[in-house]
Formats: sequence, structure tokens, C-alpha cells
Amino acid sequence: FEPVFNRFEPLRDESLRGEILALGDRAGIPGRNVYQVDMSRRTKKINAYVSGFGASQRIVLWDTMLESLQRDEILVVMGHEMGHYVLGHVWKTLAIISLGALAAFWLVARLTAALLAAFGRAWGADGLGDLAAMPALSLALTAVTLLAQPGLNALSRGVEHESDIYALELSH
Repeated sequence: FEPVFNRFEPLRDESLRGEILALGDRAGIPGRNVYQVDMSRRTKKINAYVSGFGASQRIVLWDTMLESLQRDEILVVMGHEMGHYVLGHVWKTLAIISLGALAAFWLVARLTAALLAAFGRAWGADGLGDLAAMPALSLALTAVTLLAQPGLNALSRGVEHESDIYALELSH
């Protein structure tokens, strides 16, 4: 869907393209497509990513990054993004979050039921199926989200740190 919203074109800087593909080769990412995308019309942030499978696999650099960073900085950022890809962070994070979501839904259901058992009559809620139970559900969801947030932050920081280390080792 990305090309619907942005204009992708092959990376204009052939020398940089060669360096990125060499970096990808060292990372075990087959050299396929290196694109730049016109994100500068939406943001000043910088970013890059590796996505796709097989023939659709591509390395994408935002034009904001190409305009803002030096060549060696770009290569370190690309090493970081390649680290996410090579280390399987997307799949690992998806699996952890999926299991966590199941646990969170179970906990929200249990906490909501406990709240309704203790206070449902006073709140005018007859059970989980009653619309009057929505505030209890909202309270339980908020509590579980607040409890889960430190773990989610630790997961995020962990994968970012792993990719930083990978980038430094890959790019030298």
C-alpha cells in the first residue's frame, strides 16, 4: 500500500546504493531493490527500513535522511534497520505481543468480573453483558494497560539496543 501514499524511486546516489547493498550482503540480505521515498512533504523526521519477502524485498531510505545525515551516519542507520530484519525482531515482537494480548484480555475479563461482583449492584450493572458494565471494563483495561506498559517499553528498548549493537558491528 505504500506506493499509494508516497512516491518511491530507485536511490539516485549510485555510490551510496552500492555501499548499502554491500552492507546488506554482509548482513545476509540479498541485494535487490534500494529506494528513496518522498517523506519530506509530510515530516522532517528521518527513517529507513527493510521490508518484504523474496522478490518484493526492498531497502527504503526516506529523503529526509538523505538530506540530513552524512554518508557514514546513513550506513549506521541502515545497519540498524538491517539488524531488525536479520534478527527477526518483527516476528519475535509480534509473537510476544500476541501472547501478551491473550494474557491481557484474560486478565481484563477476570478483573472486570471481580469489579462487577464487588460493586456491580451499586453501579447498576447486572453483569458483563450489561451496558452499565462499560465503566468497569474501561477501568480494568486501563489498569492492565498501565501494568503492561513497562514490559512493552523494555521489549522495545531491548530490540532497539540489539539493532544498535548489530549496526555497530556490521558497519564498523
